[in-house]
Amino acid sequence: MDDLQEHTKGQFSWRATLTQGGDEWEGLRGRVTAPHVVAEFVSSLGGDQETALQSTHFHLVGNGGMLAELKQGLLLAGVPKERVTTEVYHNYSAVADEGVVQSIADTLVGKPDSACKCCN
Repeated sequence: MDDLQEHTKGQFSWRATLTQGGDEWEGLRGRVTAPHVVAEFVSSLGGDQETALQSTHFHLVGNGGMLAELKQGLLLAGVPKERVTTEVYHNYSAVADEGVVQSIADTLVGKPDSACKCCN
């Protein structure tokens, strides 16, 4: 993935995130639907946030619950639906938690969730 990122010169990037990494893990930690993780991801897009959300293609990979929440949050934040694709590996019929969806959307458009239990 790093080679692809380097080869595409800014046209592709990826982030590995572990919910619970060991002490040796130096990457991003936490549920990818948590506001602090969403905020970290958004800041990595660079430039104007609104433009980045409109022009970035989001390819989400993982369990159905997480993907349902992320996809709906992205759409609610104004990301065009053709710019969000998914690969679901289990929990295919999961229903998104509307509170989580709203929190994701709010964070994406610059309204962080001050009530986030994992961040406060």
